[in-house]
Parts: sequence; structure tokens; C-alpha cells
Amino acid sequence: MTINSKVTAILSMMVWTLTGLAIAADTDNNLLKNNGSLARLFKQAGVYNTSSTGKTPGFVVDPAWPQPLPNNWRLGQIGGLYVDQHDHIWVYNRPRTMTNEEAGLEGPVAGAVDAKGQPVNGLGQARMYGTIADCCKAAPSVLEFDSDGKLLRAWGGPADPGFVGGKCKAEAGCIWPSSEHGIYVDQKDNVWLSGNSAAADHGGTPWATNQQGGDGFVLKFDMDGNFKMRIGGTPKGPDSNNTDGGIHGTPLLYQAADMVVDSATNRLYIADGYGNRRVLIVDAGTGQYIGHFGAYGNNPVDDAGAQAAGRGSRTPARAI
Repeated sequence: MTINSKVTAILSMMVWTLTGLAIAADTDNNLLKNNGSLARLFKQAGVYNTSSTGKTPGFVVDPAWPQPLPNNWRLGQIGGLYVDQHDHIWVYNRPRTMTNEEAGLEGPVAGAVDAKGQPVNGLGQARMYGTIADCCKAAPSVLEFDSDGKLLRAWGGPADPGFVGGKCKAEAGCIWPSSEHGIYVDQKDNVWLSGNSAAADHGGTPWATNQQGGDGFVLKFDMDGNFKMRIGGTPKGPDSNNTDGGIHGTPLLYQAADMVVDSATNRLYIADGYGNRRVLIVDAGTGQYIGHFGAYGNNPVDDAGAQAAGRGSRTPARAI
């Protein structure tokens, strides 16, 4: 590395550090806008290879959105996002993806230890002496924001104390997925959630939720996180033509990606396509099977079925 490049790197680090200190010290949520930082960002964020005849929309990250979260909360990976009919933004995040440092304020869970006998937090991270940092804690899995980025409500998942086993009771049919994925809010303000883990969570961490099998279900809640219904179950593998193998005779899914309700028919269309290979159609009120189809309107064929028929095997879609 040359002297000039080293100086440039050091100066860049100093600028970012000073900028971070300035933002942390200023409680005004519009700081970036008021000091011109956003304007400079917009100016430098060019859109390349634009159409010479049409108009191409330009997008740029708004570093001031959302507004600061309460309770030292921090988001994990974002599994899903949806804008509802009220122009509110619903974010579905994965608290269990936070690193040891990101979850520094997550202290030990009473009675929970790792293989070495050390106390651990909900994510299974060692907490011999309590918390390890001044920040942060995992936010609940579901968060609702207004268009300005103000948090309106948050609930769900293992990071929401008492939710699993409270509003989400196993005896009522509620199983929280091992990996949060799709989120959708319908015209009746029902919140639909899916998961995309292929296997049971046997990691032994306090926040392990679905220890029975893969995420083969879709969950229905009201806007406050009160459980309404589960469609599907916890399969060990794909079954793209299943119609009634889930709870209460509902279809058994496998790593469903996303869903949408047709308000005219009240039919729920589910992209059951990470593990299974179909679009599944069920009644949004009862979860009962209506129909399904695969590529080009054909019946979907799983790997095992394809091999049995001598048609070769296809690699399953990779869940992300």
C-alpha cells in the first residue's frame, strides 16, 4: 500500500468516525437532511445505463430511515417487508442472525448454558459475566413503521419476551418459524407470516422455536400480534402435491416464500417455492385447500418423484 493510499484510508476512517459522533450527539432526526448530507448523497448516487427514451426511477438509501428504535433495539437480517393499505411499512426481521457484538446487551437466560457449562443468552452466545457491551438488544421480529420511519408497534418471535407461549401458544397451533421470511398484510389488516428453514432447529439455544421439522406453514395474526390461524405443519422434506397434511386438514407447505390475498375471492395465494415447487391456493378464512399449480400450469414434480419416474433430478431453489 502506498503512503498516499494509507493517508486516504486514514482520512476516510476519521471522516466516518467524526460523522458518527456528530449524528450520535444530535437528537434531531432530520440532521442528515438539514446539514445537506442527503443532498450530497443523492447527487453522487448516479443511475447508470439509463434509457435514452424513457424515464428511469432513481433509488438511494435513506440513512435516516427508520427513526432510532427504542430499548436499544437492533434489527437482524431482513426476511420480508410490505407496505400496507395505510401506507405503513411492515418489517419482518431475523433476531437470531445477530452477532455476538450486535447482541451485546442480551444477557444470560436463567438456567441456560452451553456445552462448556457457560451461561448463554437467547442466541446461545456465552455470557459468563452478564452483558458484554452498552448496545444492543434484538428487536421483536415484526415491526410496523409509518412513512416517516416512526415505530408504531413491534411484536413477535423469540426476542419478544413472553410472546412465544403467550400470544403464540403451541396448544393453539402457533409455531414460530426457525427462519423468518415473507410478510403480507391483507385488506382486512390480517398479518400473514412465513418461514423458510429447511429443517428443525436443534441448535439447543433458548430462542430455538420450531424444533419439530422444517418451516412448512404460514401464520395469520391481527395487527397487534394476536394469533388467528396456522396453515400447514413441520415436514421433513418437499411434497409439492400435498393437499391436507397440515394442521386441521390444511395443506402441508415447505419453506414458503410469500403470499397475497385476492380481496374479491378471499383466496390466499402462497408462493410455496423454496422447498416445494408450486403456487398454493387456499381459503384465507379457513386455510382449506382450493388448488395449486407448478410451472406452466403443470403439476409440480419433486426430486424424489422425478428420480422414480426416471426423469432426472433438479436442484432445489436455494433459500435466501
